[in-house]
Amino acid sequence: GSSRSDNSPSHYTVLQQNTLKGCKKECEMNPSCMGVEYSGGRCEIWTRLGGIESSVVLQGFTCLHFLRPTSSCLMLFEGVDGGEERACRGSTADDYSEDYFQVKEAQTLESCEAYCEAEPACVGISYSKCRCEIWVRPQGIQATTAQCGSVCRRMVRWGLGCPIQTLFLDELQPLQPLHDEPSSTFPRTDRTSLILVG
Repeated sequence: GSSRSDNSPSHYTVLQQNTLKGCKKECEMNPSCMGVEYSGGRCEIWTRLGGIESSVVLQGFTCLHFLRPTSSCLMLFEGVDGGEERACRGSTADDYSEDYFQVKEAQTLESCEAYCEAEPACVGISYSKCRCEIWVRPQGIQATTAQCGSVCRRMVRWGLGCPIQTLFLDELQPLQPLHDEPSSTFPRTDRTSLILVG
């Protein structure tokens, strides 16, 4: 839900599905579905109004956002490698260059995210103790490193109304289409997708 500890049963409905693909299909058919969590036949259809805003890393579990076609431009932030206690990096945990980001002072994480939303080239933020790094690396944020008190979040822009697309579907492993090709029920032009959270 809104934090790593927010796992209220009111946020989702539990179904039994033999495969992740079947769980995704259940989400597609539910107009209120915001995403899914899947593990070993247990399929959670998330209908929380605010969507899935946070996640934790658990072996054997998959957590996905559901993005529907839209003519507008939606912006959301997803934690990279869980997001919390992580600092953003480039292609590897050691890849850190001042060329990758702009530094702003921000009193809150939300104000840091607002700076990113206002910057067309922003691909994500790294935030710690009022230091806000607005990441503009063209290849995006592909790695993190452990850092106490830091938060790393990737910006996802979605919709036909976006001036640029920063989904990096072919570059970033966590972002994947709704179905494995060629069995997708939606053509790519529909811009419907499920993406990994955190």
